[in-house]
Amino acid sequence: MASVYNLLSDCGALGLSLEEAQQVIDKMVVVVRGWSGWFEKHQVEERSIEKFTGAFLPECFFRKEPISAP
Repeated sequence: MASVYNLLSDCGALGLSLEEAQQVIDKMVVVVRGWSGWFEKHQVEERSIEKFTGAFLPECFFRKEPISAP
């Protein structure tokens, strides 16, 4: 599952500093948070929109620490 932690953990491989990578993530989050409005604008059925709720930016995406092993 994608997470902020995972995205930032190797940002140097993309030539980005932590600060630059966080800025990219922040911009992406703003866009993705508007997904349902975009779907509505393009006349996607309400039942389909409801099925996607929770798929975009689930709470676990905002994890900033590695998952600890049991």
